[in-house]
Amino acid sequence: GAMSLDRCDSSVSAVLVVGNRATTGGGVWATGGSATLSRNYVLTNSAGASAGAAWLGGISGADLVNNVVAGNTVDALGAGIVVSGGSARLFHSTLALNSGGDGSGLLVTGGGSVWLTNTIAVSHTVAITAASGSSAVADATLWGVGSWANGVDLGGEAVSVGPDILGIPDFVEIAGKPYHIGRQSAALDAAIDAGVAEDIDGHVRPLGHGVDLGADEAVVIWLPLILRNAVPAGSD
Repeated sequence: GAMSLDRCDSSVSAVLVVGNRATTGGGVWATGGSATLSRNYVLTNSAGASAGAAWLGGISGADLVNNVVAGNTVDALGAGIVVSGGSARLFHSTLALNSGGDGSGLLVTGGGSVWLTNTIAVSHTVAITAASGSSAVADATLWGVGSWANGVDLGGEAVSVGPDILGIPDFVEIAGKPYHIGRQSAALDAAIDAGVAEDIDGHVRPLGHGVDLGADEAVVIWLPLILRNAVPAGSD
């Protein structure tokens, strides 16, 4: 994998992890200790046995904040993130289009436990799954619809405590960075306040009427009603 964190307390921020391959943990492989991963893009990595994007084994109290995990693949188990044993908290994650093998965006196994807050989880065979004896709890999640729908949102022991939002993510690219959310996204203003003060770009949360789901806080300009009505038809 591109990033290996072995039995130490580690913090990794604002890193682009793209196009790597390993047997386990195509983009990130971490074991033991604790870890904080924030504002990272983990894209188009692949693994043979497990965890196309990231493998966290026996991590105690890992925090993953404002990360995009998308387009990763696996031959066997865990297309996106695998948490094997230990515990992790995921805040404002964007999980999208991870595929291959069991097709899971997040797989929790080995007695591990994960709590996800303010997540976008779209276009997977199974978005979030927890094996027997493990747990995954999703709190405030956008599940895709139409072409963005998951085959199954929650598998195994995984549960949702809501709110569950059904809609499209409306992903857009901004300044060369993918997986930002556009004006039609169901993620806009749909999050709960989890105390995360900025997004993947370092923008302050919230920037609109409320906090947005996923890693990106959309930059939305709210014009006064009288000004909006004065804009000629067909104008931007």
